[in-house]
Amino acid sequence: MPVISTPKGQLFFAHVPKTGGSSVEEYLKRRFGGRLSLIDHNKREGIVGTGLISPATHLTAIDLAELIPDVIYSFAVVRDPLTRLQSEYRFQTGASRMSRFGFSTWLRIVVAACNLDARIYHNHIRPQSDLVPKEAETFHFEDGFDTIIGRLDEVTETTAPTEKMGHLLKRTREPITLTVEDVNLIADFFAVDYERFGYKRPTTAGLKRDPHAGLRTALAKPLARAVVAKQRHDWLR
Repeated sequence: MPVISTPKGQLFFAHVPKTGGSSVEEYLKRRFGGRLSLIDHNKREGIVGTGLISPATHLTAIDLAELIPDVIYSFAVVRDPLTRLQSEYRFQTGASRMSRFGFSTWLRIVVAACNLDARIYHNHIRPQSDLVPKEAETFHFEDGFDTIIGRLDEVTETTAPTEKMGHLLKRTREPITLTVEDVNLIADFFAVDYERFGYKRPTTAGLKRDPHAGLRTALAKPLARAVVAKQRHDWLR
């Protein structure tokens, strides 16, 4: 959730996980110079025992209300929850033990765990609405970065035509097979995001049903409790 100084004052960028936030942060540093504030320097350097559970980059809007003055221009990039969660799964694949179960079971585990404690995985799972302040201007990830650059030109009354906002941290897009139950679960869990940010609820037309959905849900309950317990243990380090 970086803050950066510009010739016309400070800007605040609400970094929602898996929406191209690293690309935006890198652009802000190159365009305006200086060190970004409210970014996870300590977490990246592996410093333990700090006062924050989540990296400063992914604080919630409630936490940010204690830190960010209302007069600062704030903006965020948001993404269709369906593709954002698929991106999160790809991000966790190979790094998270729960991702070994495959997408459909992983989905139920992280949703159940998030219902127990929304702070899991550094706020990567919780609805985007929890991270984006009400006053923030929002941009859709699907529309690309050019609109953001144009808006920054207007707000700061500056231009930087040689600076481009490329997409960093691209990952291989391995196909994920979705089922009717998967899509409905995502649409229901992230209903507030679909409504607030103007995304159309995803259709299940053409998708197959999952005969094992009930078993996956039953398996997810104890595993979700284990995830939360592990996360809370890690927070105390």
